[in-house]
Amino acid sequence: MLRRVLPALLTALGAVLAGALVWVLAVRVAAVGRIDAQAFHGFLVVGNTRAGDTAEVFAGLVDPAPFLILAAALVGVAAARRRPRHALVAVAMLIGSAVTTQLLKQLLASDRAHPPPYGAHALADAWPSGHTTAATALALCLVLVVAPRARPAAAAVAGAFTVMVGYSLIALGHHWPSDVAGGFCVAVAWMAAGVAALRLAGTPEEEAAARRPHIVAAMVGTAAGGAALALALLRPGGVIGYAVDHTSAVALAGALGAAGLALVGATALALRRA
Repeated sequence: MLRRVLPALLTALGAVLAGALVWVLAVRVAAVGRIDAQAFHGFLVVGNTRAGDTAEVFAGLVDPAPFLILAAALVGVAAARRRPRHALVAVAMLIGSAVTTQLLKQLLASDRAHPPPYGAHALADAWPSGHTTAATALALCLVLVVAPRARPAAAAVAGAFTVMVGYSLIALGHHWPSDVAGGFCVAVAWMAAGVAALRLAGTPEEEAAARRPHIVAAMVGTAAGGAALALALLRPGGVIGYAVDHTSAVALAGALGAAGLALVGATALALRRA
């Protein structure tokens, strides 16, 4: 029994430790805080272009009212598929991750070693990002509640949604890149705990699980789509110049994008036996 739940529990612990490391490095280590600030500025440059309108749309999808509608829909899907355990895990994850984020905001509120760039309005209690936590939780719950054969497509949609919300929040000046990373960690910790609970229950899925190559293909397709969107927003001629002027933003954007896609894909794989 322990062998069934140990990987998920270790993942939850790893997410907690990763979140703690992100906070310490971004808030307490001046050199890392400087990179965070430089990347923040680079995202703001994009947010001040026509991409800002698109960012507003994505960020608004996880405001309270849309979030509750999407959350209810996901729980409804699990109920319709007669998966009460999955519905309960989804509810616990959505509520638990939101409460955890709000508690961490209050407990860890602190001024950064470097002030936010001009035009940003991230507050001292911005870490971790509540909107990112909500978006990631919704994305992971989507992968959780759909039928196994639909998980490759769900993982692609969920990964793109998670990454675009995270990017949008930074580009609009609401959150530092490190805040978005923190939101990822909170949601992953709760989902890993949920996967452990499902494995402990010992009720396998009746349908054949999605195969690894299909999920990899879905994630590659999502990454390619994100790259195409970036080129469309910045115009091909401006991409190289932007990358040269805002190296930190490009590097952290790549890291956050890879992390968002990877955690959704990993969830789909972990649920093959849940």
